[in-house]
Amino acid sequence: MYSIPISDSRVRELITWYLQALQRAVDVVWENIEWNYVFSKIEKKIE
Repeated sequence: MYSIPISDSRVRELITWYLQALQRAVDVVWENIEWNYVFSKIEKKIE
């Protein structure tokens, strides 16, 4: 794999747009997660 310097502003703009779209997708997923914790009651047995 070779590193190729890209100085075209269109490529930079595309990468910036992609990262913003990806971040928005992650934000949408996190906003729609419903966290429900159910702690079962532990009863002590008397012997």
